Amino acid sequence: MIDNMKPSLVFLKETHCQFLKARYFWLSLSYNVVNIEEVVGHNDDLWVLASNDIDFSISVISSCHQVITHCLSKNNAQWFCSAIYATHVPSTRDLLWSHLENMRSSIGVL
Repeated sequence: MIDNMKPSLVFLKETHCQFLKARYFWLSLSYNVVNIEEVVGHNDDLWVLASNDIDFSISVISSCHQVITHCLSKNNAQWFCSAIYATHVPSTRDLLWSHLENMRSSIGVL
């Protein structure tokens, strides 16, 4: 699918392996790491990878074990994107919602 579609960004969750074990695979497809959030046990992992030939800039605004928020920029336009892996634990998921609400407030300032 990666070879056929050639996405600029790839968001992976629940990878069940360490990125170091898959690193060469992604490098061979010409993708670089934007951000990796690995959790012990590799059940709540979030990987964000970008193609080597993207025509925009991407920067990490915020990162924690349930969400990675990015700013994508091209020319004078900006777009914010969050890769989310919400936990099944309600009390921890509440922390995610609080984090997203705070991000919404802070992004309005950027």
